[in-house]
Amino acid sequence: MNKEKDEANLYNEIGLRYGSQCNYQEALVWYEKSMKIKEKIGNLAGLATTYNNIGGIYYAEGKYQEALKWGEKSKEIQKRIGDKTGLALS
Repeated sequence: MNKEKDEANLYNEIGLRYGSQCNYQEALVWYEKSMKIKEKIGNLAGLATTYNNIGGIYYAEGKYQEALKWGEKSKEIQKRIGDKTGLALS
């Protein structure tokens, strides 16, 4: 499981890099890869982070309704796991 968690985190980091370069579509590709692994292994905290990052991409693109949808998904997980810092970031 650690290998999969590390792989998912790496994909998330690649998504962050593409997002910082305003290559939003490529960022979403990598976030989706990260998300699928995190869902598979049940990494809720990591999943909330990835959802939040996806929301950030949609926000940067001006797709505010889509950004809100992903932010809400992140918030739901953070409430469930008691992640107050993550909740504040969402």
